[in-house]
Amino acid sequence: MGILEDVASQLGGTLLVHEPLAGGVSARVIALDLALSDGSRRRVVVRQPGAAEWKDTDQQSARREFELLAHLHQSGLPVPQPLLLQDQRQPPFFVMAFVEGTAELPADGPERMAELLVRVHAHSLEDLPGLPGREDPIASIPQYLSPEQAALRERLAQQPPTLTSRRTLLHGDFWPGNVLWRGNEVAALLD
Repeated sequence: MGILEDVASQLGGTLLVHEPLAGGVSARVIALDLALSDGSRRRVVVRQPGAAEWKDTDQQSARREFELLAHLHQSGLPVPQPLLLQDQRQPPFFVMAFVEGTAELPADGPERMAELLVRVHAHSLEDLPGLPGREDPIASIPQYLSPEQAALRERLAQQPPTLTSRRTLLHGDFWPGNVLWRGNEVAALLD
């Protein structure tokens, strides 16, 4: 039995089809369509975190992402529900519920994304799985600005942002491609 068939079996079904999902840069992502024993169908996503020099080992990364998703899902943030962790396999991966939605930004999408980001930043750090700390990135912003952004570079030099010492949960890759929409509502925050 192959790995994907084994995943389907552990979730109470049989594998019908599987297909890679586009867009993942830091992870390999595969959608599985399952036939369940009661005759219904279910779609899930297998996420295999990729190695990057700034990440932990693949095994630690898979466990951390799974545990963080579980915590955030239980606390009511719109993230996919984690279903199964396979961090002892090589390569390690986890399975989460598939969320129907589109990446097409609605008219009020920027405002809704800002509201979502406020919720992420306001989320309690208590009971979160062990996450790595990151130093404040403000000092390194100029190195990422293109020559066409000289005015922004100058403004940052003249008026540096004021920082607080408050620790907060950060997404790390928050952009429209990591938000799924159902109509005008956020269906899920990804990655």
